[in-house]
Parts: sequence; C-alpha cells; structure tokens
Amino acid sequence: MRPHPLPQQRLGGVVCRLASLGVTSHLPVGLRWLSRTRCFRVMPRNAQVTLRFGPYEACGFVGHRKHRLQGLKAVLLTDGHEVVLEEIPDWNVVELIVNGENVFQCNIKALDFGGDGLLDPLCKEARIAVLNAY
Repeated sequence: MRPHPLPQQRLGGVVCRLASLGVTSHLPVGLRWLSRTRCFRVMPRNAQVTLRFGPYEACGFVGHRKHRLQGLKAVLLTDGHEVVLEEIPDWNVVELIVNGENVFQCNIKALDFGGDGLLDPLCKEARIAVLNAY
C-alpha cells in the first residue's frame, strides 16, 4: 500500500505543510508557524524599506528635516531592515514603501522628536505594518 502524501492546507495563497507531522524542512523562508496546523507569511528581516518624507514647518521655516524620523529609523534598523531615506515634495507626510507598495503613511509632526522610537505608538504601528507587508 502506498503512503499518503503529506497533508497540505492553503492559507492566503501559501501552501503549508502541517507542523503536527514534524515536517519543517519544506517550509519556505519567511513563513512562521501560527499554530500546529497553520502558518503565515511575515516580512523577511533583511528587507529594504524606503522611508519617504516631506518638508514641514518648524520655527517659521519649511524644509526637509530628519530629526523626527530618528525613532522610526531606529525601530526599523533594529528589526534588521535596510532603510533608504527619500525626500518628497508633499508637506507633512511620511510614507513607508516595501516592495513598491505603500504600507504605512502618517503626518510627520505626529512622530516624536528624536528618541529611539520605543515609546512612540506610531513607530510601533509602522513596525507592524512593515512586518505584515509581503
């Protein structure tokens, strides 16, 4: 009698082998186990993230400033991503582009000035958006 092939489950267009069988060698890179029978895709740790930012007004002067981006950049670099800064003409805008897709956008004035980004809720939202982008 011929053995049955490994059971497979299709979730979000990703074919996952069941972890209950102990078969993890066939697991593609970028998949994480959600439970014993399901898995999901996460962003690879070494992805390139383009951080696009526009000018904003401070002290009566308008210009591209990177001071408010320090925390967001630090959080993304801590996760192992490569961050590329790109200036855009749109005022008060921050966009995160992953694989050509805009995954996060916010007002640059809403970001905390300086710091490491650990206490900034927008940095946490941006980090989660990048990790879920694929």
